[in-house]
Amino acid sequence: MLNKSWVGRQTMFNGHGLDLSHSPGPTSVEEMRSRQANIGRLCDDDSLLIIVNNPEATRSADVEYPYRASSDMLYFVGWNRPSAVFCLSNSSGELNSILFIPPRDVIKETWTGIRLGLEGAEKQFPIDKAVSIDEMNTVLATLLDGCTNVFHQRGLSAAVDDIVDQSLLETSRNRQRTGSGPANLCDPRPLVSELRLFKSDSELELMRHSCKIASAAHIEAMRNASAGMSEFQLQSIIEGCFIYNGSQWSYPSIVGGGDNATILHYVENDSPVSDGDLVLIDAGCEISGYASDIT
Repeated sequence: MLNKSWVGRQTMFNGHGLDLSHSPGPTSVEEMRSRQANIGRLCDDDSLLIIVNNPEATRSADVEYPYRASSDMLYFVGWNRPSAVFCLSNSSGELNSILFIPPRDVIKETWTGIRLGLEGAEKQFPIDKAVSIDEMNTVLATLLDGCTNVFHQRGLSAAVDDIVDQSLLETSRNRQRTGSGPANLCDPRPLVSELRLFKSDSELELMRHSCKIASAAHIEAMRNASAGMSEFQLQSIIEGCFIYNGSQWSYPSIVGGGDNATILHYVENDSPVSDGDLVLIDAGCEISGYASDIT
């Protein structure tokens, strides 16, 4: 939430004339539970949906790029931290959700911040149970053994891919005798995409606010632009406005002056802008996974 004491204070980022004082709250637990119920029905009985959060990306040595969670993880759970796997099982119409996450670790928390831990995750997020990621091999294998159809997008986690593959290829005598275990591997993306076509009121509110912040940023860039500025100075105004209003860029900003404006995915943003140059700006921001995109 924005600090109300800053509202109305004159800065480089609030001369745009738009009212950004109301920031939408997070999606409710009840709404995310409803989304889980909807995807559970689409996957049908005796199914297991697996959502793997995006992996971290190293920038250099021990420095990572700013983390961005999987859109599907945000949509169904709201969990925005790395090293997480969400599982939703549908057993004869009865849904059960499990979130695998890193447990508390005092030494690592000294460096990267306090973790919620298993109990904290169960209290604050729409899940039935939180389990340590260290126990995923055993617990996920058991979940797979009780389903027929597995909905899983490969390529995000080698560890999860291996567990799923082993379960699908299992040829033990018990498997042959009982016929238990998964028989089909399905891509969940078409089902999830179909669900996400229809936006709820809370989603529309987030999208509108994201668009309003991006509009304000573009206005500020126009208000403060002058000949002799560098493209990166205009970029700093835009992205500073994003951050000032509690958002972040949804994709790397493109600021191209003169001939650079003709490059579709120009990323350098390091040239001076001469008097009379046309400047193309392609920049948008993101709130809770919902993005704006303005050129």
